[in-house]
Amino acid sequence: MKKLFFIPLLLGALMVSCAKEELPPVDQFAGLGGNDGFPAVTNVQIPSYVQIVSSIYGGNPEYRLPANFNKRDLNRSLTPNKSGDADWTSYGTGTYVELFVKILSADGLPHTWNIPAGTVFCDSTKHYQHGFIIQDIQVQIPASDTAFVIFNAYCLNAARSSSDKFANYQLLGKTQNQQLLEMVQLLTGKQPTFSTGEIQSIIWSITEYNGTLTDDQRDYLNGLP
Repeated sequence: MKKLFFIPLLLGALMVSCAKEELPPVDQFAGLGGNDGFPAVTNVQIPSYVQIVSSIYGGNPEYRLPANFNKRDLNRSLTPNKSGDADWTSYGTGTYVELFVKILSADGLPHTWNIPAGTVFCDSTKHYQHGFIIQDIQVQIPASDTAFVIFNAYCLNAARSSSDKFANYQLLGKTQNQQLLEMVQLLTGKQPTFSTGEIQSIIWSITEYNGTLTDDQRDYLNGLP
């Protein structure tokens, strides 16, 4: 009977020990600046009605001109009054990371795809700058035509090459870096179109130096219209 009494006690002690075991802390600066790895993120689901029908590839000013694709290359019926030339629509702000993607409605109905602020688009090669969406984006997807989308994003790796046609991106998720998330919060509802350079510099002060926001930087972001 003593042996039988000892076994439940041992099992209970093991359960308590496992319950107290903590997961290792998240490296908030992984993949940012010159740090190794990929950025730490939480999951951002791509809705079932979003059908991405191309790679998410980079662009630069030299690549903008030849980036117009004929919509008929998707073998999808087009609205009759549409021309064959692609009509690119830009979303977001940012100066260094331009991402091109072609999207269809999977169910043939019009949709709005909401991409949350803080989303990171990651270059899978690790040679090009990761892209950071600092404010919510609402992508309009028509019912029976192709949405030709440009994401304008901020750069998370100053020393890497700018995004270009050889860069291949994926939607990684929402950053877990607390400093970048604070920037997202401070910029909610703002109109930073004419302040992208200053915002990019603040981002680099975090990503390139494992830094934190200063009071002056917070005051600047709070003061934007």
